[in-house]
Amino acid sequence: MKRREFLKAASLGVAAGTMAWAGESPSETLLLTGGNIITSDPAFTVAPAMAIRGNRILAVGAAGDVSAAAGKDARVIDLEGKTVLPGLIDSHLHPVMAADYEFDHEVPDFETLGDVLSFFRSRAEILPEGEWIGIDYMFITRLRDRRYPTREELDRVSVRHPVYFNTGPDMVLNTAGLQRLGFLGGTPVIGVGRVETDSRGNPTGLLRKVPSLSMLIAEATKEFREKGTVSPEKAPLVSPALKLPSAADRRKRLARQLSFYNSAGFTTVSPRDEYNADIALWQELYTGELGPGSLTCRCPVMMNLDQGLPIEGIRARLDEITGMGLSRTSDEFWLQGIKFYMDGGMLTGSARFIEPYGVSSIYGITDPEYRGILFADAEKTAELVSAVFDYGLQPTAHAVGDEAVKTLAEAYIAAARQRPIAGYRPCLSHANFVPFDLIPKIAEHGIALDMQPAWLYMDGATLLAHFGQERLAHFQPYRTLIDAGVHIGGGSDHMLKMEPERSSNLYSPFLAMETMLTRRPRWTGEIIHPEQITSREEAVRFYTNWNAWLLNRENAFGSLEAGKYADFILIDRDILTCPVETIAETVVLETWLDGKPVWKKES
Repeated sequence: MKRREFLKAASLGVAAGTMAWAGESPSETLLLTGGNIITSDPAFTVAPAMAIRGNRILAVGAAGDVSAAAGKDARVIDLEGKTVLPGLIDSHLHPVMAADYEFDHEVPDFETLGDVLSFFRSRAEILPEGEWIGIDYMFITRLRDRRYPTREELDRVSVRHPVYFNTGPDMVLNTAGLQRLGFLGGTPVIGVGRVETDSRGNPTGLLRKVPSLSMLIAEATKEFREKGTVSPEKAPLVSPALKLPSAADRRKRLARQLSFYNSAGFTTVSPRDEYNADIALWQELYTGELGPGSLTCRCPVMMNLDQGLPIEGIRARLDEITGMGLSRTSDEFWLQGIKFYMDGGMLTGSARFIEPYGVSSIYGITDPEYRGILFADAEKTAELVSAVFDYGLQPTAHAVGDEAVKTLAEAYIAAARQRPIAGYRPCLSHANFVPFDLIPKIAEHGIALDMQPAWLYMDGATLLAHFGQERLAHFQPYRTLIDAGVHIGGGSDHMLKMEPERSSNLYSPFLAMETMLTRRPRWTGEIIHPEQITSREEAVRFYTNWNAWLLNRENAFGSLEAGKYADFILIDRDILTCPVETIAETVVLETWLDGKPVWKKES
């Protein structure tokens, strides 16, 4: 079995206002004093002063002690009573996807299905006949209508264009789209898990477990332009009018996306589900293609692994990933592990549950026994995670429904009978519905969960409408998990649109923290299981040292302690004492990485 010691990529140069990576630290000492420094250390110390030498923290504590450690030549920065936090960490997002989105055209915000259909009609007016019209990751739980569009509604948008409404793992097509892809009497050109039909056996337009149609369209179109032709099975996917970004465009947009993350307070972001072509973009930022300091966040990368491959194909893919030359030991840009998929989504009606969903107008479910889609059974999952451990990588998988969570957790537990696994930090991504009887075993085996509190805020009203309070008892059960000693960390699963206020999913860590303290969704006054509310300290740790543990870097960053990297942010309020209902309004004033400012709010 191959166990490669990866080569570390070239270090970034240092320029004013950019990063100074390990080994390149300037000698200047800074003394930050007169503030409210929330350290997130084991004692959750709040101190008035911190000293930095180069890219490391020299001392944190009482003003006199820290000043003495800094020395008389230190440059003093008066915090003027402002609050300092460790640089925040998002353990699950998709920066490349977000940066590429809207390159061709801006996509407005939608609150109703009528808004979506109006947008489709506007596209039909300007696009040539036969061009694809669609939208990605438009979650029905975030529409006031709380339902999919019908095939007939999409037909009224246009009969001259194939139209799709893609929620991620599920999709609705109009008649032209179904015909184009071979689902009306032809041979389908894409594989799907389930075709929903009406009482007469005709496709309703709703397909479950579908590949990313926008990605397939872009790939087929790019191939057509480069070669002048494509294989017959790809021909229906070609969209000649589609604009595609150049490599230079993608680099600049990705760098801009990282700056937006800095503006939200993030100094470390973990890109999940990356493909080989994405790594080339990251490498170009890391090595300074856009100038020193283009990579303004620490980036632990999780590579995509197709769980549908046979075990031989899975090991071949792991050989490929570990042969790409990515460091595992860097604290700047490194290979963290791999990601695969266990089920669909709760936002779309395809997450895999132990109990049936029940007939649902929200999710378009007519089969009373339908329980969602499971992408890999227990035997295949056990084989897959064992292979990932063989390569010394951290595994994680998208697992939303309780059966998907159970299947993956039990695969980790089975692997632990053959070897210790806690050091790999095996992870469950999302884990929105956690069976309570499984929690002690998850804690015992050091299995980590990266979770998204903003989903409770964004989607809770619709989940209440479908599942009700009783079934939501084990939905994002933070208090139970923390009390059981389970390692949890905060992510956003940000996918589309760059700006924090427009993003899907929302990546504001302060909205997430407030949600952990209130469990109050939008569009309803009802609270989802208040017994699962956390403390403010726990909400801060969720995006600082707990996430650092999840990424196996708790000794390098995640808290403000002597010897760790000087990653920190200044914010406009004390989130430990301000009114709970104002935490989401917190404004980041400055973001520092490696002892240097990488972002500052304009005055």
